[in-house]
Amino acid sequence: MFVFLELIAGAAWLGFRAEPSWWPRAIIGSIAFVAVGLVVEQQTRIDVTARTIVQEGRLLGRLRVWSFRHSLDEFTDVVLRRQRDPDGNDSVLVEHRRNSGRNLAVRYFNAGQGKGCPEAEQAARSLAESTGLRLRDEPH
Repeated sequence: MFVFLELIAGAAWLGFRAEPSWWPRAIIGSIAFVAVGLVVEQQTRIDVTARTIVQEGRLLGRLRVWSFRHSLDEFTDVVLRRQRDPDGNDSVLVEHRRNSGRNLAVRYFNAGQGKGCPEAEQAARSLAESTGLRLRDEPH
């Protein structure tokens, strides 16, 4: 996908490089922005000792592009939640629930439609125990 977007951006640049208008440059810039966004990997680390959660986006897994730090005091629960997929490829998410009610995804697991996911359940239990937060299993 990344290569495809780069080819489109390159072809657009060749076709519009002499164009004095701003809109071709905006289109090329948008395509390049999306292409770079596709290779940014999100990582979430939890430091129980410092009671912090750090989210980072890393370009190609190396260069840090963005970083957010949250205190564990901002969260009330560890949530185990299933997202249904009509194709049968459900995802089971392990998340932290904020005081505001919004969730912060920590990990996700692939599971068959309607099937249990012991790995996600174990990860959620372990996270709840290590952080001291309650474990909640949200209904499907």
